[in-house]
Amino acid sequence: MTGPADNLFELLSDEENARACRDISEDACKDQPQSFTLQLLAQIASKCADTLGSSRVVLPWLLSSIAAPAFFIAWLVPIRESLSLIPQLAIAANLRKRPIRKRVYVLGATLQGLCMLAMPLSLLLPGPSLSATAMLAALAVFSMARGLCSVASKDVLGKTVAKGRRGRLAGLASSAAGIFTLGFGCFLLLSNGKTSLTLLIAMLCVAGILWLVAALLFSRVPEQPGATDGGASALNNALQSAQLLKTDAALRAFVLARMCLVSTAYAIPFLVVMVFANTDGGVRALACVIVAEGLAALTSGLVWGIYADRAAHQVMMIAGLLTAITLGVVLVTPADVMAAAEGLAGAIALYIAAIAHQGTRLGRKTYVVDLATADNRAAYVAISNSVIGVFVFLGGSLGWMAQHFGNDVVLGVLMVIALLGAALSWRLKPV
Repeated sequence: MTGPADNLFELLSDEENARACRDISEDACKDQPQSFTLQLLAQIASKCADTLGSSRVVLPWLLSSIAAPAFFIAWLVPIRESLSLIPQLAIAANLRKRPIRKRVYVLGATLQGLCMLAMPLSLLLPGPSLSATAMLAALAVFSMARGLCSVASKDVLGKTVAKGRRGRLAGLASSAAGIFTLGFGCFLLLSNGKTSLTLLIAMLCVAGILWLVAALLFSRVPEQPGATDGGASALNNALQSAQLLKTDAALRAFVLARMCLVSTAYAIPFLVVMVFANTDGGVRALACVIVAEGLAALTSGLVWGIYADRAAHQVMMIAGLLTAITLGVVLVTPADVMAAAEGLAGAIALYIAAIAHQGTRLGRKTYVVDLATADNRAAYVAISNSVIGVFVFLGGSLGWMAQHFGNDVVLGVLMVIALLGAALSWRLKPV
């Protein structure tokens, strides 16, 4: 008898039976419908939580509303991105010792939920600086917990969902979360510009609850025990994993391409600054940013995911090109045109850049999972994420560059880096 998970799996999958169990065990193949469905729902919950607690949009908005110094706002994205990536070598080494890895994800998702719920409590502290400090501390723990989820989720995905379906799962989750994001952005637009601190606090609380829901869903994934051999200690394993950058040319090429494609992520906040400047900020500007990102996920997530299953490196290449072209058009377009119709042109540019960023994320996630094997997948994910984490932390220099040379110079630099990332992606080994 088939259950809801089997029916949903059959509805969302059109692959031939011959490809149904590529790269996973026979036992995992039998449980694949349930594994696919539970991980899909968990990803949807976590992505919706990311929308409501976004460090690029919501947290800066909240800190600005309590008059926190700009110093704290400038550190939101570096803390959020780098601290989730840098510790992943050690995380992967410890993960390798565990035959069941989903528990690591459950721990990470639970911690993220608790951190989101703790952030509103920081507003009870006296003074905006003290509240902002406590919020950054909660964000730091949140980011490190996210590192647990990043390594564990990819490892479990590789063990439980067949090659050829993983990109589709990520794409479906992105599209579903895009519907949620779009709906929420429309709600803000219809609020007629009236947004209170209470609404922002409620957003963080709902984000925390959604992370707890994701933990519950992931805990029910029927994961089969995996290999635990290799290495005597977490430190030795981490150092051995780092050696992969020297010995594995395919991994090294991927990491270099991914480093350049970080530009697709950094382009978005600087485009947001442009849109805000052209529209005088306000809640409607916040709503436009959220709607643009939601539309991008909704209209591109599944397409990118399906394409990534066929040629993930080409998805990365196209995403880099799309970012470079968008930034080039923005740079040559007169400022009065970009500001016309309440910044409509800027909003369109932001939408296209968000589509490119979706492609980068789905392409590189699918590529590294497919490039690796069951024995080295966690190490591949961890070493690439750790290197990128250090690189992302250097992104704070873009703020200094924007302050001294202007936003257009930053966009031009990011355009060149995106082009380089596209070229390096094109040269990656097909998987």
